[in-house]
Amino acid sequence: MDAIPLLVSNDRLAVACALAFGSYAGGNLSFIHPISTEMASAISRLFRPAVLQPGPIDYEPRAIAYGQNTFLMAIGENSGVTPVWKGHGHTREFALQLPSMSEAFSSSFIDDRLTVPTNAHYLSSARYPDDQALLPYIAQAVLLSEDFDVGTISLPSGTVRNDTIRSVGALLASCGLKIRIPTAAQV
Repeated sequence: MDAIPLLVSNDRLAVACALAFGSYAGGNLSFIHPISTEMASAISRLFRPAVLQPGPIDYEPRAIAYGQNTFLMAIGENSGVTPVWKGHGHTREFALQLPSMSEAFSSSFIDDRLTVPTNAHYLSSARYPDDQALLPYIAQAVLLSEDFDVGTISLPSGTVRNDTIRSVGALLASCGLKIRIPTAAQV
C-alpha cells in the first residue's frame, strides 16, 4: 500500500499479516513477537480447514488498545461511503478508500477521506469467495487503525455476514478492533 503506518502494535501487525497472507500458509505460522492464545485460536479458526499453528504464544494477559473512531471501507472505484461529522467531542468516521495502484497516484487525506492506493487485489485471488477476497483489504485497515484511533472497521456495503466474516470479527476482537456491516439505511 502507498502509506506507511506510524503506530502499529505487535498484535495488530500479526493480525494484518494473518489476514493478508494466511490463505497461503499451512502448518506453523511464526510471528516476530508472541501473540495471545485468543489470537492464535482466532487465526486457526479463520483459515479452517487448513491447519495453521500460529506462534509463539504469550500466555501472560496484557492490555488491549481500543480506538474510538471508525473506518468506512471503500474498495476499488467504489467510493460511495460518506463519513458523517457529528460535531466536536464525538467520535469520527473516516472513509478509507483503497483503490488499485493503477487507479490512483498516491495516498492522501482530505476531508475525512483517506485514500491509500494498494496492490491488495493481487493477494485476493479470483479463486477465493468475496468474503475471503476482503481479507487483504481489512489487513490494511488494521495496519492504519492506530494512526487514526480507529476501533471499528465498517466493511463495504453488500458484505454478507457468514462464518468467514464472523471469524474475522473474532480475530479483530483479539487486538481491540470490531467490524460492522452497514445496513441499507446506513449507506
